[in-house]
Amino acid sequence: MVACSSAIAATATCQPVCCAQLSCPLSCRPHLQLAKAVEKAIRQSPLSLNPTTEGAEVLVKLPRITKESIERMVKLVNMEAEGAHQSIRRARQKGIDAIKKAFKAASTDHRKRAEKEVRTCSVSLPG
Repeated sequence: MVACSSAIAATATCQPVCCAQLSCPLSCRPHLQLAKAVEKAIRQSPLSLNPTTEGAEVLVKLPRITKESIERMVKLVNMEAEGAHQSIRRARQKGIDAIKKAFKAASTDHRKRAEKEVRTCSVSLPG
């Protein structure tokens, strides 16, 4: 038994039941009022899963992993990683712009040192 970590399904318990069939079903029992919300959230996710609700139980058939599904997941992860990289770049640029504005009257050395600090802080981060 594995506790779901989703905010919606915080009170749910999920149990994967893998078998020798073509798919691996996942069964979740969220709090009664949340079953439809959990089903909707899973359906709207980019994972292309189709959950069904049987009473208070949400069933999700997880397809076997194929080359195509791995490629789709890799593409999704790469898109999310690129979005994170762009966020870091934008934050770094905003920091540098704020330093240029704040250090306008200060010497060039102070401004350059502060800009270098911002760049150094974000160097360890991807992007």
